[in-house]
Amino acid sequence: MSARLFTSLIVSLGLLSASCARSGHSASGIKHAPTEEGITLRARVEQLDTLVREPMIAEHPSGALFVTGYNRRAPALWRSNDGGTTWRRVEVGGEAEGAIGNSDVDLAVASDGTLYFVAMSFDRHREPPVGTQISIGVSQDEGASWRWTILSHTLGDDRPWVAVAPNGTAHVIWNDGHGVNHAVSRDRGRSWTRMGRVSDRGGPARPGRAMVRGPSVRSRGRDPVSWPFAAAAVQM
Repeated sequence: MSARLFTSLIVSLGLLSASCARSGHSASGIKHAPTEEGITLRARVEQLDTLVREPMIAEHPSGALFVTGYNRRAPALWRSNDGGTTWRRVEVGGEAEGAIGNSDVDLAVASDGTLYFVAMSFDRHREPPVGTQISIGVSQDEGASWRWTILSHTLGDDRPWVAVAPNGTAHVIWNDGHGVNHAVSRDRGRSWTRMGRVSDRGGPARPGRAMVRGPSVRSRGRDPVSWPFAAAAVQM
């Protein structure tokens, strides 16, 4: 094996086919028995490519599946057009285009097909290591082209999440060691507005701090959307 160390990006078809659970079939056409959780895993696909961690997945209205994970170098994204059986790398741009991020990522898809890909930058050479930036890429053509925006460039930026409200408004939250920040786009990612803090509590995930999945965060006003407070690491 060359100096480029390849590893398996394992995609569980049972997980990928959650949206197909009602039909009694997985995304690969494999039948699965209903359970209290909805599906039982019957198969998996191993995609050999670059090392990634903490994968995220989203399903486009066209049926295409997108999966990402951070690889300590640059934002990486893969696409499957056959329910997860085969995958190919998606070109999301480079540093010159604003595609910057080497740590935590998240994906969301709006009902109109707009794809949101948020990425965090992390400086491992600082002491202690610290997050430095939150960027988001937006594609309106199923990943063929991307527009990137820097949402924050602050020491302590950590763990972004993105979600889209039923009316198409996109919301991003992240913490910075002092609380949970919030940015909104109402024009399919062309522009972003920083809102008030969602919470004054929350910081980087470190030993001794609670990692919780509740309560949910809910935006105020006409754009209801919620996220689990997963890696915002709210102190209890």
